[in-house]
Amino acid sequence: MIKLAVVLALGLGLGGCIISFDAGEENAFSCQTNADCISPLVCNITDGAEFGVCGRASASVNNPPVQCTDMDGDGFGEGDCEPDCDDSDPTVYPGALEICDGKDNDCDCLEDRASCALEMIDEVTSCAEDADCAELARQPEASNGMACIEGECRFKCTLTLGVCAGSTSECTTSRDEVTGVVTGEVVPCALSGAYGPSYANTAEEQESCDGLDNNCNGQTDGSSQCTLCDPANPRECSSDQGICSKGIRLCEDNMPGACVDPDTQEPVQEPEEEVCDGLDNNCDGVVDNMPNSSAAGTACPDRCPFGMVLVTDAQQRAYCVDRYEASRPDATASSAGTQETYAESQPGVLPWTGLTIEQAQNACRGSQGSPIRARKRLCLLREVEFACAGADAEAYPYGAAYDGARCNGLDAGVLAAAPTGPTADGADQDFAQCVTSRPTEGIFDLSGNVAEFVVQGNLPRLFGGSFQSGMADLACGTSADGAGQSGAHIGFRCCFDP
Repeated sequence: MIKLAVVLALGLGLGGCIISFDAGEENAFSCQTNADCISPLVCNITDGAEFGVCGRASASVNNPPVQCTDMDGDGFGEGDCEPDCDDSDPTVYPGALEICDGKDNDCDCLEDRASCALEMIDEVTSCAEDADCAELARQPEASNGMACIEGECRFKCTLTLGVCAGSTSECTTSRDEVTGVVTGEVVPCALSGAYGPSYANTAEEQESCDGLDNNCNGQTDGSSQCTLCDPANPRECSSDQGICSKGIRLCEDNMPGACVDPDTQEPVQEPEEEVCDGLDNNCDGVVDNMPNSSAAGTACPDRCPFGMVLVTDAQQRAYCVDRYEASRPDATASSAGTQETYAESQPGVLPWTGLTIEQAQNACRGSQGSPIRARKRLCLLREVEFACAGADAEAYPYGAAYDGARCNGLDAGVLAAAPTGPTADGADQDFAQCVTSRPTEGIFDLSGNVAEFVVQGNLPRLFGGSFQSGMADLACGTSADGAGQSGAHIGFRCCFDP
């Protein structure tokens, strides 16, 4: 009614005049309800007044203020409040505390969170001291508290004793490349070396005597074998087995120090990792054994002891053969040595001669003292014949045609045993070319140098000829009766069943 009267009055009073009217602007039109105003204007009536004025919305009895819609109760949402970047999660809102959950808690991702840089999600909280991390320490993930490490707040690990004390873990955030889902979690403080390089989850009786609580149980050098470091009574250390030698452990700043020779004060050889070299490197009394194995030679390729070669014959029978003619452990290029505890397979030394076949068998088996070595045996005749001639049954280890200078036979003119295999200085008596090329490369002196004891059935045989032999006796297929034989021209080599 009022609006109509105003319009009529304007029409009558102004005649043909055109009035510019913007419905979005305030106009001093009286009203009693919103229907009296042109949308989007509303009727603003002061409390207690009968009439109001058309204009933009304002708080009044008839027009209550626009409310804040906060679905998750974190104080942010839509309407009369600051906007929330995720109104379904109360831990996500502008300025929220970042926690390790794979979410952008503080809403600082300018892009969609599915493509937001991971550095913006679960971002690290900088700090100068532990107190700066106190608020973060109320997070569920920080059950053991937080620490300021290298300018970042990190989670403390649950173990707080020994070398584990002060260790921390970080929040790791990742995105699934297929689904795009982002996850964040605190790396667990597991018993897996997470506490630094000194930590070891070892039994108490195996803990090192080093003045540290290495297994983080609150006991320093808790083993009953550990004693206080007494400068007047240094403890024994290392071992006299294998490559090692015993020594004493001195005190350094009231802590156990280096293991040294008691006379020279020089460091002694301590256990090392076992390798295939014919030595007891880890000083456990067994040569070339794998960890936790008492079998010698298991650390070597093909399970052939050091200095041996794997051969597989035409019937697919596999066996190991000494690469060089057998020698005493202390043999050199100029001396055959004197130690007779076991036979070695080593290059550039004089072979072991002048023994009976029984002595040769015992030398292959070796003394079963310390260290324990692979228990070898004398080779069978068929084994050395195949190793020498190969599947093509060639006449000599180097081929079908005889070469009188290649191996140490009568035609070589040496007339004495020479060092087996190549020598270190390539001396005149070096027969490094007297070597097989099939079926396996690198078996030396299967022809000439010294005749080798072998076994055929229960009978002793001599194989390969010696420095006294001519062309026929140096062939791979030639052998002679070995019963009762011995001399400077007779030696042996060993075989092994892998």
